[in-house]
Amino acid sequence: MDGVGSDSVKPSPPSQPQVLVINPKNALLFKGPSSQPATVNINLTNPATKWVAFKVKTTAPKRYCVRPNGGFIKAGDNVNVSIVYQPGEVNDAQERARHKFLVQAIFVDNDAVQLEQAWKEVPKDRVMESKIRCVFEDSELGDGGGLVEKPHGQGLPHTSAGAGNSPDLDQSMQHIVQAATEVRFPFLGLGLQRLQQQIV
Repeated sequence: MDGVGSDSVKPSPPSQPQVLVINPKNALLFKGPSSQPATVNINLTNPATKWVAFKVKTTAPKRYCVRPNGGFIKAGDNVNVSIVYQPGEVNDAQERARHKFLVQAIFVDNDAVQLEQAWKEVPKDRVMESKIRCVFEDSELGDGGGLVEKPHGQGLPHTSAGAGNSPDLDQSMQHIVQAATEVRFPFLGLGLQRLQQQIV
């Protein structure tokens, strides 16, 4: 895939603090339905007084086109990286939740150095790295576009601590009291009324 190639995220040793200012820093938000292509831009700014070489890698190279996926940033300058999400045949929310990007950077003398050679020669502990996760706007939707319901319990009304009695529970208690009165068990109706007052 253009702009990505084999540059996928792999485990690496502890890195140096990241010199680049990355925006967005922690997460990439892809808007619109996840079944359609979407584009997000990352801005990389070099606040240092030296040139920086950078790489952008992903855990899902078949799903993203990244341009440029590497290059140079001179001191005080910035670069915009375009990331295009390209959905696969299977729209799997769990698989998308694992998608991440890795921004790597190293100091170089200038943009005249051989980029590939510079990455090969730099010690691993001199590489600066930042990880960014992917977030999809419809992540709360099912693959068919319907809302994913989050169950609170099995057949029980949901209540919140400190929020008072549930309307469903209150209504149920009223029905019980009414039924007890109608069948002419006043002692039972009175007892349930007192119980209801204690619950409220």
